Amino acid sequence: MCRPDETEEGVIPEDDHLQYMLGCLSDEELEIAARTSYQYAKEGGNEEVRDKHAMAMARRYLKSKKNVDKALDYMKATIQFRSDMKIDRLRTVFDGKDLGHHQDEEKTPTSDDEDVDSNPNVDTEKFASQLESRLSSKKNFVMGYDKEGRATFHFIPRCTQHHDLEWTMLESIYTMERAIACSERRRGDGSINAMIDCAGLKQWAHTPPMNVGKYFLKTLRRHYIGHIQKIFILDAPLGFAWLWKILSPFVGTATRNKIVFLSGTDEKMSYLSGPQCYYEESEAAPWMLESGKKDRELDMQEYLYRTPFDRAFDDA
Repeated sequence: MCRPDETEEGVIPEDDHLQYMLGCLSDEELEIAARTSYQYAKEGGNEEVRDKHAMAMARRYLKSKKNVDKALDYMKATIQFRSDMKIDRLRTVFDGKDLGHHQDEEKTPTSDDEDVDSNPNVDTEKFASQLESRLSSKKNFVMGYDKEGRATFHFIPRCTQHHDLEWTMLESIYTMERAIACSERRRGDGSINAMIDCAGLKQWAHTPPMNVGKYFLKTLRRHYIGHIQKIFILDAPLGFAWLWKILSPFVGTATRNKIVFLSGTDEKMSYLSGPQCYYEESEAAPWMLESGKKDRELDMQEYLYRTPFDRAFDDA
């Protein structure tokens, strides 16, 4: 595929850059790029529809990286990442399962467990059971939308039970993909907010090993370009400043600029529901806003087995 030519003014139109990026991808890569859209992955479509969704991914990467070659390199790396992580299987792992199928299985995955994701011979039921076990800690889930229809990825570190690189990544990516799918259904794009509730966080028990934290942040930075709108870190303890100093270089400047630290009832109320009004009371948990109405206890069986992947828990 030839590089696009400059105009007389020395400017290359964005559409030419995007067409060039798509032209550098194989049919298999285009399909994986298109399937970053859960809507396309679920419904499929002809080549024109495929290319439309692949171009949406290319546009996010070009907007972020400003340089077409750099954007293409990052896009290809993400396509490979999604293939390696078997994102399609991850998004559909609970589809068609009987309610409570895994309830009696108490095995919790550890670093010594069989490498489920990289071994194609491991039974999908075992994978679903182990992922459910991780998610059942209620540390990661999707609930509520901001006033513009962005889904909210809830992360509650105090609910951490086990630190393990593979499974920490899998439960986090499952939740990220689900939040993106919910936003896509509501607003047509996949931009989301992350809400991190640090109340009760104990560094020695709840913070992940450095390799886990760094790998997650690198994954967010490299493979979820253009999806994060805001990251709200609520009620962080004093000791969090030390952890943040170590991890922040791995976040990236653009993402760091989207992070907001809020502490205490008044500050959260003023920022989240004040003049900017990010959240209506009906879509906020009580730990986000004192008057928040999203107070149903998370029912993991309902969330995983009875709620479609592109719906948040307690979706209106």
